Amino acid sequence: MQTGLFDKNGTPINIGDKTRLVLDDGEVRVFDVCFKTVKRTTVKTLPGFEPETTEVSITGVFFCWEGYDLLPCVDENGVPDVSKMEVMKKIFPSKKTVEMIKDDDGHYVPRFTQQEEWILCSERLPEEGVSVLMTVQHMDVQMGYFENGVWYETSTDFRFLDNAVIAWMPLPEIYKVCS
Repeated sequence: MQTGLFDKNGTPINIGDKTRLVLDDGEVRVFDVCFKTVKRTTVKTLPGFEPETTEVSITGVFFCWEGYDLLPCVDENGVPDVSKMEVMKKIFPSKKTVEMIKDDDGHYVPRFTQQEEWILCSERLPEEGVSVLMTVQHMDVQMGYFENGVWYETSTDFRFLDNAVIAWMPLPEIYKVCS
């Protein structure tokens, strides 16, 4: 899902990406880009209103770091912090939709429906021996598994050459009949 934000190189920042920010003192922070609803309890109300603070739920793009859910900010010079970030791990947009539904407390929260996203083998490999969908270079999508550093096609145990499998994704959940 696109956020409408861009990093210092002009790369679009999408939900699910990892970004890196180097602070003025050299500290490096790595963020997960998330779309979520966060409750805040220290929001001040207008002068003369009671109570002086209230709880609000904010739904939007957050940069998640070490347990903190941070909104995009602008520094004292008016420079957005996202323009100082760099996308480290690019998540390719998938067929994902968001709808807002009411939770048990009557608050609107996001609900996602999506097709699983392809994971590049250079980024991460699946758990060994677990069947997945895999994209094979110059071929098509196959079902297979990864074991002891080698990719195999599930039904025949055909062994693929090194680097032939370029991406994979978990198998979808089995269809369940609603009663």
